[in-house]
Amino acid sequence: MTRLGWVGGRDFVYVYRYTRGDTTRFGALAAELVAERPDLLYGGTQDAALALKRATREIPIVFALATDPVGSGLVASLAHPGGNATGLSTLGSELHVKRLQLLKEIQPRLRRVTVLGFMTENEGKQAKAEAHAMGLELQFLQATSVEQLGPALDAMTRNGPEGILVSGG
Repeated sequence: MTRLGWVGGRDFVYVYRYTRGDTTRFGALAAELVAERPDLLYGGTQDAALALKRATREIPIVFALATDPVGSGLVASLAHPGGNATGLSTLGSELHVKRLQLLKEIQPRLRRVTVLGFMTENEGKQAKAEAHAMGLELQFLQATSVEQLGPALDAMTRNGPEGILVSGG
């Protein structure tokens, strides 16, 4: 902003909110930000952007690292997002399918795969469909916080997967 001649506090102000690892706070924090009536909102994750979108239809929203902006309802399509949200997609659904294909190619006898992390509902459906077509059984272990990681790893160890797919989130 400085290179453009803008000065913080005079020409623009950044207002921050953090969940501090508690994703249940997204809705309340989004409402707080919208109440400030900013010119633009930024959501660093898909969940943050979805909370912002639920909080306003008027204020523009820019998001980063959305794994499935179309399937989650954040945008209408990648080519024409529509509404008040736009940003970057990591093409999560397509990448999850490709990663399953690569696991199967590396280990042709593969049968059980654990998905560790987080997938949207749409990503999970696509991964399950692809896995089924490849003769794979998927186990989903959600771990979206440090506190959830230990129990998820313990569960994964007990179930003895033959392959592991780590998802974002």
